Formats: sequence, C-alpha cells, structure tokens
Amino acid sequence: MLQNHYNLMTTINKIVFELSGCLTGTKIQVLSQICKSILIATGKITMLEISRTTQRTYRTIQRFFALKDVAWSKFNI
Repeated sequence: MLQNHYNLMTTINKIVFELSGCLTGTKIQVLSQICKSILIATGKITMLEISRTTQRTYRTIQRFFALKDVAWSKFNI
C-alpha cells in the first residue's frame, strides 16, 4: 500500500513539474499541495476540505482555481 502511494505521488509530482512552464513556482507548490490533499481526503472533495488539509486559506484555493492563464477544462489527469 505504501509503495503504491509513493508511486502515485511520484507520478503526480512529474505531472506537476511538466506544468512548470505555464505556472509560477508558488502556483506549482499550491497545485502540488492540492493534489496531495485530494488524495488524502475522505468524503466529499470541496475547496473547503482542500483548504483545511493544505493549511492554505479558502480564498487562496479560490484564487488558484480562478486563474485565467490555466485552461482547467483541458485538465483531464
């Protein structure tokens, strides 16, 4: 189980790294934390739940998903 979790996180980190060309360092960090938060969350995945598990403010999560320079509809990971 732990090995599977490690492999999954390695894959996610590679994908996030590939996005570094279109996102700044801070945005990459937030995206990485959001991915990890979604993996460990139980129940519904909401921005409030993400903000609680990432130790980021709810407003920070809102701002991240409101970015105009990222085509969220094309994210199908």
